[in-house]
Amino acid sequence: MALPLRARGIEVHGVDGSEAMLRRLRAKPGGAGIPVTLGDFADVPVDGSFTLAFLAGGTFAELPDQATQARCFTNVAARLTPGGLFVLDAHVPEALAAATGPEIVSEGDDHLVLCYRRLDPSAQRYRSHYVIHEDGRTRHLRVEFRYASPGELDLMAGQSGLRLKERWGSWTGAPFTPDSAYHVSVYERP
Repeated sequence: MALPLRARGIEVHGVDGSEAMLRRLRAKPGGAGIPVTLGDFADVPVDGSFTLAFLAGGTFAELPDQATQARCFTNVAARLTPGGLFVLDAHVPEALAAATGPEIVSEGDDHLVLCYRRLDPSAQRYRSHYVIHEDGRTRHLRVEFRYASPGELDLMAGQSGLRLKERWGSWTGAPFTPDSAYHVSVYERP
């Protein structure tokens, strides 16, 4: 996501915990020119202040527990300028619970990615199993998540000094409705 933003003239500074992902970014045209700090994004290990901080692709749910998620809100709030925005996306927990069977994440003539989620409501966690078939090989990837309801996210934001500005049902700005399975939440530092 950093490269398309940079191509639009937006100054970007990334935080990533994976050296392998940093190498992948650096290998792409223009990737070497984007400053990225290696570290835990919950700690927001960068200097300066920003008008926008965002987490996309459900990344916020990869933080392992509520305390770490709350710490992320607090650290992001400390880096935002007045009027600055923190934007994140996530599944709606009720929609996760209602989902049955595998879903097709991506498919093409040369690849197929399937996802199956297993929920543990007692711990507000789920594990996504990805079956990826490409280049004639099939592999299995597991990713752990800690989900939070929109109301719980709003509470963590409020405790960090942020307030909900907008909530959409998608990145296209579709309305967030009772039938939404996904949300994009925009928090503002007053």
